[in-house]
Amino acid sequence: MAFVLLLLLYLLIYQADELVIFFVAVSSLKASKLEEKHGRILKLIGGMLMLVLAGVMLINPKLMNSVSSSLIIFGIAFGATLLVLLLHRVILPKLGIYIGSEQTGKKRKKGRSRA
Repeated sequence: MAFVLLLLLYLLIYQADELVIFFVAVSSLKASKLEEKHGRILKLIGGMLMLVLAGVMLINPKLMNSVSSSLIIFGIAFGATLLVLLLHRVILPKLGIYIGSEQTGKKRKKGRSRA
């Protein structure tokens, strides 16, 4: 009986903590609208993280056993994300190459500012 009560107490405390985190996240998302470009960056981060983790799991899964190597792997994923963003937003536009809706978005903004 004591085990069941302790388990219920643990679950109550755990769920209370999770609910606080959930409601803080929901209220902060309501306070600031997520723009399309922020959503794209979040998708890019998630995609790069999945690609790097998939590569690690295929090549050497034992790397995920230690905290330091796991942090290095996450750092590699974020570094790759920054490299893609730098390439997409700085280097390619200087060469006159536009990928996706970047060029059409600039035309729309210029058209709106004239009107």
